[in-house]
Amino acid sequence: MGLNLRHTRKNKFLFESALVFITLWSTLIAGCDARPVPTEAPSPEETMPRAFSLPYADFIIGETTEEDLLSAFGRSPDRLETVAVGGEEVVRLCYEVESDLFLDCFYLTGGGVLQFLQAYLPESADITYEDVLAHYNPAEHEAYTTFSEWTRMMVHAAEGAAFLVNTDTGDIVAFTRFEPMEVAQYLATWGRDLPEENPYVK
Repeated sequence: MGLNLRHTRKNKFLFESALVFITLWSTLIAGCDARPVPTEAPSPEETMPRAFSLPYADFIIGETTEEDLLSAFGRSPDRLETVAVGGEEVVRLCYEVESDLFLDCFYLTGGGVLQFLQAYLPESADITYEDVLAHYNPAEHEAYTTFSEWTRMMVHAAEGAAFLVNTDTGDIVAFTRFEPMEVAQYLATWGRDLPEENPYVK
């Protein structure tokens, strides 16, 4: 009877050992079969900067002439005047494009060559400052404006551009183009009328 008891205990030990081995082996197999859930890669359209086109891309600062402007618009300007910029007199031609409230203006030297342009964008343009930053370096200077209390002028002087931005929506309201220059030179010439302090805070 003692022999049978030892035999029974041995069988029970072997059974329990086999059960533990099967459990561990099943866990190992399950782990090997597991596959990471693939994540869907973003489409090229989602990763590439959104393309946009600003008006007057064919007008080249330092090259476009008064004759080129008149030919492009096909008519005389709605406003023609001489203004002082940085101690020099330049000719300003302005056209009503989107509305008579905001004129697109072009500044020419005495030789009749384009030096600066300022254009307003319609709401349908749907261009944001985020779109701009995908193609431009960060702004070198941010200035208050008298256009409205919710706009700022983001100056990219080294790249010859400045953008009037609606800070509530991020939309581009208007833009300017000029010869690349230092920020200080821009503020002394084309940006001379930008206020240094918030004009809406008294």
